[in-house]
Amino acid sequence: MKLLKRCIIVIVALVVIDVLVGFACRAILKSVPDNNSPLAIDKHNIFEENSDVIIMGASQAKHNFNPRIITDSLGMKAYVAAQDGIDVIQNYIYLKAIFDRKPPKVVILEVFHGYLDGSMKYRISNLNMWYGLSKPVTDYFDSQASWQEKLKLKSNLYVYNGLLQHLVRMKVRAEDAIDGYVPMSGRYKGGFAQNDNFHADDEELEYLDMIVDLCKSNHTRLFMVRSPIFLVNDTYNAWLADYCKKNDLPLLNHSADKELTDHPELFREMLHLNKDGADKFTKMIAGEIKAMLNRE
Repeated sequence: MKLLKRCIIVIVALVVIDVLVGFACRAILKSVPDNNSPLAIDKHNIFEENSDVIIMGASQAKHNFNPRIITDSLGMKAYVAAQDGIDVIQNYIYLKAIFDRKPPKVVILEVFHGYLDGSMKYRISNLNMWYGLSKPVTDYFDSQASWQEKLKLKSNLYVYNGLLQHLVRMKVRAEDAIDGYVPMSGRYKGGFAQNDNFHADDEELEYLDMIVDLCKSNHTRLFMVRSPIFLVNDTYNAWLADYCKKNDLPLLNHSADKELTDHPELFREMLHLNKDGADKFTKMIAGEIKAMLNRE
């Protein structure tokens, strides 16, 4: 009998601790400052962003698109809802949360091949902080989890066991941003690299299809864009062109645009533009999108 009472006391204590941890951690998450750190980007995209033009992707989107130029050109408020090193799946989760609040009029999706080959999927675990707080996040993790994992996800101690690490990253990786855009400095000296390896991960492709369906079902114009880059991948370019043709999507492929790649001084390094390059590239993209929208 004493053993049973002790077990009950321990269980009750754990439940109380779990509830208190959940309460405290949710309060911390609600107070995350808008400093463009990874945790702040999650919070903003999942709970707050509602611009008419949403620019998606990972680091190429975050650093290569100046949303103020797009806002001025299209006459619609633009925002870069991107984060370094994320894949198509996390892009979908962000977009689904945004669409659930207010479908944007235009989505610009920068489609670097690394978003689709599965190499960045492991980073989705960073979103588990928002499990139970955001339906798109909760739906994703529930769809992937075994029954054992789903049981663990009911525990605040389990869900928030990495929160301290996220808070440290929030302090270390805070950045000044302009509507989600972070301009870069530095100048690349030039030189191309070749990489023709590409295979679309099945799950990534499924979520890319879901982004396409989400936009079409909400009458949102989706533009697929490739930034200028010094890493040549002809296999991926051919795959992407075929995908866009099959799905009747405009593809603005500037990956080998000599107007930019002939000027390495417009790049920070081989994968990203600097501020001057981003402004020039954004003006090109904004002009092309405006012309297409005006024809409709």
